[in-house]
Amino acid sequence: MPPTILPPAQPLRLLILGGGAVVSDLYLPALARMGWKTGVEVTDLSPVSLERVRSMHPWVRTHVAGFEEAMKDAVLRKCFDGVIVALPNYLHVQAVQAALHAGLPVLCEKPLTLNPEECLLLGGQAVELGVPLVVGMVRRYSAANQAACKALESGLIGELREVHVDHGGPYAWTSATGAFFRRENGGILSDLGVHHLDWIATLAGPLKPVAYEDDEAGGVEMSCDYRLKGADDVTVRMQLSHRFKRPDVTVLRGAKGSILVRKSDFESCEWRDAAGELRGVLKAEQPFDQKGWPVDFVSCFAQQFLDFQKRIMGGAADMASAEDAAHVMQLIDQAYTQRAKRGQAEGSERPGLPSGRCVVTGGTGFIGTVLVERLSQIGMSEIVVPVRGYQTCASVARFPVSLPKVDLMDRAAVRECVKGARWVFHLALGTADAEAFRVTVDGTRILVEEAEAAGVEAVVILSTAWVYGLHAERRVVNELSPFDPAGGSYGKSKAAMQKDSLEHAAKMERTRLVILNPTCVYGPEGKTFTRVPLDLAAQGYFAWVDGGRGTVNHVYVDNLVDAMLFTAAHPGAHGKAWLVSDGSRTWREFLSALLPKPAAEYLDYPAEHFRELAGRSKLRLKQLLRALAGFPPLRRWVRERSLVSWFQKRLSIRPPVPAQAGSAAESAKPEPVPWLLDLFGPAATVVDASALKSLGWIPRVDFPESMKRTREWLAQNQWD
Repeated sequence: MPPTILPPAQPLRLLILGGGAVVSDLYLPALARMGWKTGVEVTDLSPVSLERVRSMHPWVRTHVAGFEEAMKDAVLRKCFDGVIVALPNYLHVQAVQAALHAGLPVLCEKPLTLNPEECLLLGGQAVELGVPLVVGMVRRYSAANQAACKALESGLIGELREVHVDHGGPYAWTSATGAFFRRENGGILSDLGVHHLDWIATLAGPLKPVAYEDDEAGGVEMSCDYRLKGADDVTVRMQLSHRFKRPDVTVLRGAKGSILVRKSDFESCEWRDAAGELRGVLKAEQPFDQKGWPVDFVSCFAQQFLDFQKRIMGGAADMASAEDAAHVMQLIDQAYTQRAKRGQAEGSERPGLPSGRCVVTGGTGFIGTVLVERLSQIGMSEIVVPVRGYQTCASVARFPVSLPKVDLMDRAAVRECVKGARWVFHLALGTADAEAFRVTVDGTRILVEEAEAAGVEAVVILSTAWVYGLHAERRVVNELSPFDPAGGSYGKSKAAMQKDSLEHAAKMERTRLVILNPTCVYGPEGKTFTRVPLDLAAQGYFAWVDGGRGTVNHVYVDNLVDAMLFTAAHPGAHGKAWLVSDGSRTWREFLSALLPKPAAEYLDYPAEHFRELAGRSKLRLKQLLRALAGFPPLRRWVRERSLVSWFQKRLSIRPPVPAQAGSAAESAKPEPVPWLLDLFGPAATVVDASALKSLGWIPRVDFPESMKRTREWLAQNQWD
């Protein structure tokens, strides 16, 4: 049990404007830890957000209202000592001004505003009105950061020469509105960058930009690389990402050594000498006013509240001011001004599509993201990506898209989504057994019917070549082959959807409908046939099945996207299914082009060995999650839902098992996962995609070039 914390004598009565994840996950737990449960009210326009707040914190009063109404009510009631502004960034200026003019002290969640001049304006207004205004730069309170600062001050590593921040990972915040991904709220530089720039400025003095680049392409940046200079020529580099896993470490290098601050460790930092040898672990003696508080992120927010209280009472507290915020935002503003524009992909020789409103379901996934990028490059007038939730939106949010929350089973919502659309690309599918048929089949039918009613010119639906089966004996399949679905409910639901859609297409008069059946899709952004083999190999869970002799039919993602645009515009593609494949080769040939070591260095087992493994250890979902706790790459893959409903039943991750023969080193090797047999097994099916080629589609990126691009992407994003 956590220690009992005695609350201060007079807890602040706080009005919190905004009910998003930072409030429910951090602000309110901090107040609960402090015992400040009386007089706290959360207001938000989103009933969904407030329902989540109430379910997590039943003691909190909530009110559905905009900040203007909430502030007017607060003035009348006179029952608050301060205001917390935790609204989307673009609302900060108005909300802070409303609170200041009401005479209520303000703690504004970072960034204060996205404009340095507005930061100074708000600071001036606070001084003029005599009302405290501070900014929530909560990472100043990290115990590890405090220890690092003390070490620098003591001269432990000598004069500071370099700061390198390398942080990030797939976006994980819960969000009811997706406000984070809107351009007016900024991207990762305005989200995470403000914290790091604020802290670095306290270490290295005023900062000046040197170079900046990011991945913004009409939306918001989700990865960036910023180089700056501090006082005394200190070099600063900040690499951040909401798309790719980074080391999550900040390194402070000095003349006599370095200090490493890891994001996962709030309590301590590492001290290393000039040779890189670990010399000690550094901790702050008392990072928080309350000795009994756990050393975690919630306690940082609790300490921030105590300092806010001190500031209100006229005491001193090291909190970020409007002037501090202005300096940081000036750096961000300068970065955005000098951002390097990304070059366009291959030009006019690739298929295009007349401009119009375009809807892409499943647009946050691997293929969908690449399709959206292509649609953006060819100048599509409006791109709509309906989503079920916002945790998977980081990659696609880089482009000029809207991200409405839509349930494909809600006909009215689908009707509104496709209204005025010219093109619809349907990539979404059910991802769990219970919903696979319902979403994949019924959801597709609803979408097609509403698209036809809306006068959409063409609907392109992505199915899979697996509807024709994976056969042990050599067999050539084409569009006339009978269905023999592989992949469990995934393949069966796709086959049922394809049959239903083609039957409906025969009756359609205004709208064209096309089914595409791609083979194994790989390339930059890819998961199952791109990242997963490398993740498995890195952890020792990869092995060849029967020497990798099985056949893989494959298509590079850019070639598939070309096929999608090509068939959308081609009248002759209507009402038919088309196999899409670049060609066939063995799994050994295919994966050897990706894996970091020569093929001969990986273990090789007969297919029967994998069947025995599966029989020895069949994990249920709870057992699976327990196993994944020790295998982050596979856990990430499962979370991203790559054929999860099928493979999670077959996952069997075992600890090292003693071999029956061989050396002790061999016995320590982990067993390969059994489902390698399902994924990279000895199937001999060959796909004949000549029908689509006879229509005029050409796979423009050949295999060597596609693998070169894929390896470059993997190396750049730490899958090397």
